[in-house]
Amino acid sequence: MMTAAADPVVLADDALSRGDNLEAYDIAVSAQSDGQHTPRLAYIATLALARMGDTSMALDYYDRAGLGDIDDDDILALWGRLKKDLAEKASAKDQAELFAEASRAYREVYENRESYYTGINAATTALLAGDRASAEELAMKILDDPEVAKPTGFYATATAAEANILLGRGEDALETISAAVRWSDASVGSKASTFRQMMLIAKIVPDMAEI
Repeated sequence: MMTAAADPVVLADDALSRGDNLEAYDIAVSAQSDGQHTPRLAYIATLALARMGDTSMALDYYDRAGLGDIDDDDILALWGRLKKDLAEKASAKDQAELFAEASRAYREVYENRESYYTGINAATTALLAGDRASAEELAMKILDDPEVAKPTGFYATATAAEANILLGRGEDALETISAAVRWSDASVGSKASTFRQMMLIAKIVPDMAEI
């Protein structure tokens, strides 16, 4: 009987949290080759590919694994992440529409089952698409989320920081991101993902760079 320590999902998730995306991918793919075809393993493999910058392969993997048919917020939100990655690499004339597609994907998941993760991503990609009004409306709603208003870990605190950035509240953003990195669950992978998002905002929306 497989022990919890040998569970490939646990091992692959641990690799992701350490920022070792290649190891996470290898574990997930090897487990699937051994006949363990679970949505979570396919999700991990796809996310690892995305984090390594191979967006086209990640999109293909997502489609082949049928992840779009799985009723899971993390898995469905990954489609928005992949669209956002495409937008980052696109030409200037195509970026806004791709960011808008990403925002719609995130928002669809958010409106089905509200969570601050999908909400903040819908808000940020709306801003990157040029829809500041929708970004600010969502940011305000997210800051009222009890899990964000009284966070108990890194992600909720970092979400508050990002929402404050979208609202132009520089001092509040700095205070909350400083608090976020002090949480015990602030792993290398989670911090890298958050700071990458903030750098993207600064790159695409230059007037936010000094916040």
